Amino acid sequence: MGMVLCLACLMEAPGRFVSPDLVQDVEYLRKENFTSCEGCMLYTPTWRDYQCCPVTTLECFSAEVNVLLREWRLVRKPGLARGLKNFADKYRQSPQREPDFCQCERHEERNAEEFLLQLSETLKGISSATPMKTRQC
Repeated sequence: MGMVLCLACLMEAPGRFVSPDLVQDVEYLRKENFTSCEGCMLYTPTWRDYQCCPVTTLECFSAEVNVLLREWRLVRKPGLARGLKNFADKYRQSPQREPDFCQCERHEERNAEEFLLQLSETLKGISSATPMKTRQC
């Protein structure tokens, strides 16, 4: 019975449990030398965007992390983008369609340092937030 209750809680609030590996990978990248990617501009969602559009926000972060890793020529952290994508897939079960303004290309382009800061803040926000019942757009 206890296992069933645990599984029900996880299914009810999939965004509540961020893998510590994702947070560690972002913090690792934040310590990298940004000068190697001075001209890198990345679409940068925020915690507020996540609250309204969790799937597209996480997918955007995932796609832009891939861009960043290619620009930096880093192959040591390939699991970060995949982990973000897998995390986004947990929300796909929702029948609610996200608004068009949530599309990745509609976010402001920011430098790598700001992008990683927003990603870090979003992951920390997800970890500390109460389960979302409704979207706050």
